[in-house]
Amino acid sequence: AANTAERLYVAVADTAVVYHEDLNAAQLARWTEWVIPLEKLADQGVSLTDVDSIAIGLGTRGNVTIPGGAGKMYFDEIQLHQDRSAIVPITVPDAGFDDHVLSVGGDIYIGDASYTGAWQSHASEGAWVDYNYYIDDDAGPDLPARSGNNKAYGYEDYIYQILDETFIEGETYTLSVWAGQAWSGYDNSWSLYFTGEDYTNNLIEASGDAPVGSWEQVSLVYTATAADTGKKIGIKMYGAQYISFEDVTLFHSAPADILQPALVDNLTVNPSFEFPDLGPGGTGQWADNVDDWIINAQGNCYLEDGTWEIVAPDGVASLKMWSGAAIWQQIGNVSPNTDYEISMFIGRVDDTSAVQVELWAGGDPSALPTSYGIIGDTVGATLIGGASLTPTIEVGQSELIGLSLNTGADFGSEDALWIRIESISGDGTATYVDNVMVAIP
Repeated sequence: AANTAERLYVAVADTAVVYHEDLNAAQLARWTEWVIPLEKLADQGVSLTDVDSIAIGLGTRGNVTIPGGAGKMYFDEIQLHQDRSAIVPITVPDAGFDDHVLSVGGDIYIGDASYTGAWQSHASEGAWVDYNYYIDDDAGPDLPARSGNNKAYGYEDYIYQILDETFIEGETYTLSVWAGQAWSGYDNSWSLYFTGEDYTNNLIEASGDAPVGSWEQVSLVYTATAADTGKKIGIKMYGAQYISFEDVTLFHSAPADILQPALVDNLTVNPSFEFPDLGPGGTGQWADNVDDWIINAQGNCYLEDGTWEIVAPDGVASLKMWSGAAIWQQIGNVSPNTDYEISMFIGRVDDTSAVQVELWAGGDPSALPTSYGIIGDTVGATLIGGASLTPTIEVGQSELIGLSLNTGADFGSEDALWIRIESISGDGTATYVDNVMVAIP
């Protein structure tokens, strides 16, 4: 808000210039999404198939006679979209094949009458689910499950579900599953299908070869027709003998002219921890402070350039938080009895990696310390809500997860609102955090 008021613009190919509709955009003290329809560029004569430069500027493009204003702005997540479709997840029951509880070394055919998971198979003794059945196999170690304990084997069989969700004409559906094979020398083919309510009625198919010794996410995309409308969605997989499947997801999206998503402003500042600037990355740079965030004690957190234990999922840097470390910042003022949606990438260093996410209210923002301090001891804020986030992805990876916290009725719009994130991993261990997003739906 201390910035000089200047017009914000984007210039493409040194020809087309689009100015932000808010004349005071340079003074917004929060992250704000700016969507620029490509038509605004094409209407100015730019060939969208031959763009060689994009510039972001302040003031009037081409005017070099008037001195510019003073201040600082951040830009992040510059993306090109063909359309702005709404992406909606569809629940896949037993997506990780863990509903049927097995002991270590156990297995069960999906077609067995005693199988309690949501999946079905074509053969009674074909596809099966295991929990480290091949852990001591002479051929070498099996692939570990990506989440939970179990995974499914195709075993030259079809695995399928007919969901309660029904197709909507014109919407696009994306089925994704992680596939892999532990050992070389075997057929490693897989296939994915969307089906009708009869699982043998294939609407579309995709196939390929799974990697050996690792997992790979594979996907199939289908746009529903008028004939599909109102019919239940069928999803199906086929795998060769030792092809493993894990973590099935399903999304659908409406065309932009049918449904345009509401845009939300992120309330955090420096959400991806890209400041202070660590350079281009890949050189092992680090810092023990983070711009715009307060750390509870020096030495508790380290800003790393993504070349250490976990690759940064967003930008160059991510924040390593040792057990007991906490970061916090003000995210505006309280909106009473309001749900705040909070999400972030969490990197799993070991099995105990997790964070506690909290909202605090009140206190004196003018007492904000420079870089380090405890939120209750410095600004005097009060905890009003919190919950933990625990990653389930394999160690060495990060995943985007989130939660919702309500502000309650004890504080009003005149009171400051704060977010606090604490690492609650085991003693001597750490958790990585990146891209902290806070929004009111």
